[in-house]
Amino acid sequence: DAAGKVVADSLRRYQKLSPGENRFSALLIQNHVTGCAMMINRALRQLVRLPLPDEAICHDWYLALLAAAFGRIVSADAAYVDYRGHTANVFGPQKYCAANHLHTLHTGRSVLMRRLTSTQRQAGALLRQYGDMLDEAGKKAAGAWAEIGSRSKLGRLRTCLKFGFRKNTLLRTLGMWWAI
Repeated sequence: DAAGKVVADSLRRYQKLSPGENRFSALLIQNHVTGCAMMINRALRQLVRLPLPDEAICHDWYLALLAAAFGRIVSADAAYVDYRGHTANVFGPQKYCAANHLHTLHTGRSVLMRRLTSTQRQAGALLRQYGDMLDEAGKKAAGAWAEIGSRSKLGRLRTCLKFGFRKNTLLRTLGMWWAI
């Protein structure tokens, strides 16, 4: 925390992240790659087309999408960074617990929809920027997520099931399906 007190020994456990969930379709909707602990290889660096699109939510998320689409993500289960949070952080880890998630659901569908809409815009930008290189499965997944808002509620749920669009916990997934 801001005073230097250890809040958690692992960001992954603190936020209930699933670092082994490196499927492209999973990363389209939820990021678990942290930029300050990320390394990329030369192949990914050469693949990056700058500037990143304005729709890219975070550079680390966008790079993780590229790595999942065109290569692979390797995760290490070790702490390499002492992340220090401050009260004025724009981004920062929030502890995951069911009560906090239920509170988020209570705040309203519109808040969740705004978050999901930004992921859909990011998917559309990736498709525009890399559609010439994505394999057919990647094109279909990115296109399906980018356009999911144009479907009926039943169509959106079918699309989620077809492409495996789910978050890493049941409660998060149910919240996402409720919001879309």
